[in-house]
This record gives sequence, structure tokens and C-alpha cells, in this order.
Amino acid sequence: MDAERTAQATHDLADALVRIVGTEHVLTSTEDRERYSFDAFTPAKAQDSLPSGSGEAAYLPDAVARPGSVPEVQEIVRLANRLRVPIVPRGGGTGVMGAAVPLHGGIVVDLRRLGRSLHISADGMTAQAQAGRLLQDLDRELAPLGLMLGHDPWSQPIATVGGAISTDGVGYLAAAYGTMGEQVLGLEVVLPNGELLQARQVSASAGPWMYPLFIGAEGVLGIITSATLRVFPAPEQRTVHAITFETFESGYSAILSMGRRGVRPSMIDYSEEPISSPGRSTLYLAFEGFTQDAAAHKEAGLALCMEHGGRDLGEEEAHRFWEQRHASAEAWAARNDQGKEGGRRQQPWGGNRWFDYLHLSLPPETVLDYKRHCESLLAQAGLLAREYAIWGRPDLFSVAIVVPDGAQQVDPDRSRGLSEKLIETAQDLGGSMEYCHGVGLKLQAFIPRELGAGMEALRAVKSALDPNNIMNPGKLGLSPNGP
Repeated sequence: MDAERTAQATHDLADALVRIVGTEHVLTSTEDRERYSFDAFTPAKAQDSLPSGSGEAAYLPDAVARPGSVPEVQEIVRLANRLRVPIVPRGGGTGVMGAAVPLHGGIVVDLRRLGRSLHISADGMTAQAQAGRLLQDLDRELAPLGLMLGHDPWSQPIATVGGAISTDGVGYLAAAYGTMGEQVLGLEVVLPNGELLQARQVSASAGPWMYPLFIGAEGVLGIITSATLRVFPAPEQRTVHAITFETFESGYSAILSMGRRGVRPSMIDYSEEPISSPGRSTLYLAFEGFTQDAAAHKEAGLALCMEHGGRDLGEEEAHRFWEQRHASAEAWAARNDQGKEGGRRQQPWGGNRWFDYLHLSLPPETVLDYKRHCESLLAQAGLLAREYAIWGRPDLFSVAIVVPDGAQQVDPDRSRGLSEKLIETAQDLGGSMEYCHGVGLKLQAFIPRELGAGMEALRAVKSALDPNNIMNPGKLGLSPNGP
């Protein structure tokens, strides 16, 4: 009888959504719901993030709604509020932390039909775009006006404006233009009661800024429907360079020296791959802007690299990197389109089995000591670092961890314990557990430790805006049973 009631409730929910968005924009088949049950954080990874004994990770929404207007989004939210049904906003599905996973079922709201640009001001150097606008499409629209989008992540061809804001993403050009959140001037947000919040898009000192509440909030406080972004002049000149160093320390010292001297690259992408290229680190730099300005920064930056033992790898290698920077997104999209992903992440690095990839913010003066700390803990655990990296700024540090080829299976609890140690050490140093992808399912257990007293403030805001806890419940460490 309970199963019959559940089936009837799901049928009634779908009928109500059809009345809002139309039959063709409500998806209820098992195949469709499975497609929306995970983002780039696959079910296998979700399972790894749950405590032992939690059961199989299978988070099927009851229905998927694809609204085509802001009033439709408002009506969906009002419906969910009346029925106390969870609601999960979704953009391009490129998130790698599980922020778009419908942890408690309910309605997934696919925002990609809200995919238009609303207003571009060449004089004001702003672009207002709907949440479902693809970053790449917006950037291409700006180009004929001599403008460009400052956010250029690996996922630019397939990620959306709203998704990038909701996770406060970082792109290749963050050294010059900052994170996605730092480029936001204003937001339009459907609040959990269905009302529309429209933050002003000009500078104002009339009370606290409202829109920053929703940057990096992963949809737990409302649904972003459009954003006004700061856009930038397309550079008169851009040069890209590849430099190799014999040690990670020497290249990192060059990056710090550039900062101290006021040298401003637009791209910093620095990595050491101890398995495939032991004893070598590679730094990819870009310099852009007015020709004379870019040339001056390039000359000073490259000179500092050479002073720290760098060796230029030549234009071909630099251009190869730049041209292929979005290739992983295009390959991911192709696998999804062809149904080849099958809910499992491909093994990215040969025979070395994937374990974890951490993106940590650290005070720059602690980075080299922290890297040595990583090396010591990995050696004790019988694991390897596939990559150590700096991306965008010297405080943004990443480590990719793998199980050695041919090694015995590493105990999952012990492996998770290693990641926990690395994350907690970063937090204890005054850093952050994540600089790029948000929290999602993977890191939500660490939110209270990171926010401290701010956790109670977050709960209070959640309770005030979403008393029925319908918006993406269970994310950001907020309990599904209440804020």
C-alpha cells in the first residue's frame, strides 16, 4: 500500500510539473532520472564518499523539470514548497563534487533552457546572461565587441553561468581576472518561497550586499536564474610560454618572485608529475593586454624564471597546451552523449588506479612545507602523487593521488583517513579544503570544521530563507531533516 501511495504521489507531482512547463519538459522515465542522478561526480565516487554501510549510491529524482522562463522556475519552487518536496538546481552537470546529486530525490530543475544573453553593455563592460547560458557561447558572443569573459575553466565548452557561480569556479585566467564569483556584479535569484530577488548591479553602500550569499552556495539558498558579470577587453596581445624547472621548489620560487615584483601573468599553470616526469616541473604562463604592457610583463616574468633555473620549452609546447586546455571537457561531453560513461569515471592515468584529487588553498609561505608533508604521508600509506600543481595563484595548490600499478588494494578507510589528514592540515594552516569546485557530497563533512562559528550563521540564514528545507537538502553540511 505504501508503494502504491508513493507511486501515486510521484505521478501527481509529474502532472503538476507538466501543467507548469509542458509535457515535453518533464522527464520521468527511469533512464532519464538515472541520467540526472549524478553529475561528473559519478555514483562510484559518491559511494566512496559515504560512511561504510550506507548502502548503494543511487539518488534518483522523482522527476526532472526543464523550465523555459523565470515565472516557471518560481512556480516549480512554490509547488515544491507546498508539497515539501526537495528541489535540486542543475546546470551543465560538470560539477566534480556532487553538488547536483539529488541526495533525497525530489525535483531536479534543469536550467539549460534559460540559456540566453539578456543584455551586453560594451560601454559598461558588463554582460547579463541567464543561468543556463554556456560559458563558451557567452564568450563567443562578446568577441565581436572586443570583449571577453574572464572565466575560462577546463569545462568552458559545456559549463553554465549559474553552475560556475554556484561553485565559485576557478579558470585558467584566474591570475588576471579572479574566480567566477569575483566577476559577479549582480544576481537574479528565485528564493525558496518562490519570490524573486534582484540584487542591484551597480556599486552601492545601502546596506549589506545581497548577491554574495548565493555565490558558492550550491543552490541551498535559492535558484540563480540570471547574473550580471563584469567582462573584460579582449587583449591586444597574448603570449603563452612553457618553462621547465629541475625542481618544484625552484619554479614555485619564480612564481613568488613574480608576485613580489608586480609581474602579472594572466595564466599560471604549474605542475610536477613525479611518476611520468620525475625531476622535472613545468610552468605554463600567459601574458596579455596592451602590446607594450604585455611585452614588459612577459620580459620581466621570463627573466625571473631563468634566474630561478628555468628553461624555455619553446612555442610549440606552449601553444599545444593552450589549444588543448578544454580537451578534457570535450571528451567528457562526448562520452556522456554516447552513453559511454556508464556512471563510472574513466581511469585517467594509465595503470595507476585513481584515488583522490585535492584542491587546497594555503598561505603561500606554507606551500613547500605542505608539499613535503604530503610526500611523507603518501609514502607511509603506500600511495603516490601523480601530480602536484599550482593553478592561477601561488596559494592554490593541488595534489592528485593514485594507487601504484600492481599494488595490493589499499584499505578504503585508511585511504580516506589520508585525505582527511591532508585537508585538516590545510585548514589548520589557515587554508581551505577546496579552491575550485565547491563542496558537494565529497567535502560536506568538513564544512563545520572550516566555517567554525560561521556554521551557525549559515544554518540561521538557511532557516530564515528555506524553513521547509527544500533547496538541495543535505548539502553544505546542512542536515536533510532541518537547517
